[in-house]
Formats: sequence, structure tokens, C-alpha cells
Amino acid sequence: MKLYWHPFSVARGRHDLAEHLDVLEALLRGQDWLAGTYSLADVCYAPFVTTLGLVDLGGLLDERPAARAWVERLAARPAVHATRP
Repeated sequence: MKLYWHPFSVARGRHDLAEHLDVLEALLRGQDWLAGTYSLADVCYAPFVTTLGLVDLGGLLDERPAARAWVERLAARPAVHATRP
């Protein structure tokens, strides 16, 4: 069975995610991790942000260099890398 997603829902989800990434971008400018040092805050985001490329949303990071660098740091963590789909 093929799932069908309504184009409006896809566009709205993409927009909402982009807005959230804008907040993260501003927060991450000048620091490597959400709470200053690697913490549970970063760990909780890992399953979502490290898989953006798998769902064709990796391009949302193109205009957000601080967020992209953070996602790359997260993905390089051994525990995150080992549990990634």
C-alpha cells in the first residue's frame, strides 16, 4: 500500500520544520551544543535531525550553517552513529 501525503500537509510540515531550524540556527551560532556542552538536549534531537537527509529534508540545513555543523557533530558521536537507522 502506497501512502499518499496531501501536498498542503507536506508544505506545511516543511515550513514548520524550517521555522524550528531557524530557532536552532540562532541558538547554535557561537556554540557547539544546545546547552553549551553536549547534553540530553542534543541527544533528544539526534533521532530527528540526523535523519533529515533520509526523508529528503536535508536541504533545509543548506541555509543554516550552524545547525548543519551541529547535526554533523551529532551524527559523528559514537552513540548516535551506532543507533542511526
